[in-house]
Amino acid sequence: MMHEKAMAMLREKKLRLTTTRLEVLSFFVHNPAGHSLNAILGRFSKIFDRVTIYRTLNTFVDMGFLTKTLSASGSSYYVFHQYESAVHPHLKCKYCDVIQCLPALPENYISQLKSFEIQEIPMLFEGVCDECAKKGKV
Repeated sequence: MMHEKAMAMLREKKLRLTTTRLEVLSFFVHNPAGHSLNAILGRFSKIFDRVTIYRTLNTFVDMGFLTKTLSASGSSYYVFHQYESAVHPHLKCKYCDVIQCLPALPENYISQLKSFEIQEIPMLFEGVCDECAKKGKV
């Protein structure tokens, strides 16, 4: 079933299984690259109202399912957590908007910040992905 992993994730965090939560989380589970807020609204705004979508995204960020990051232009992007650690950077292509997770930062790097308990470092590298570079978008 398409929604099994999303259902398990919601149950694990003791979140109510609503249609909106299930559909949005399933979308990210099956499309783990980052997605712009505009793309998410475009996909779901005909089914769910905007406020419900915003609340759902914010809940998923609070629960650790998604990371919200801002691009250099100020656009919001949401990225599904593919790694256990929330402390990891992301790569974003400036042309096709694909965002992908990088592995977690090394523990010795994080331990240098001893006076803080680091929970998240919203780090976004922007450039040109291999596919866009092959198409001459450099």
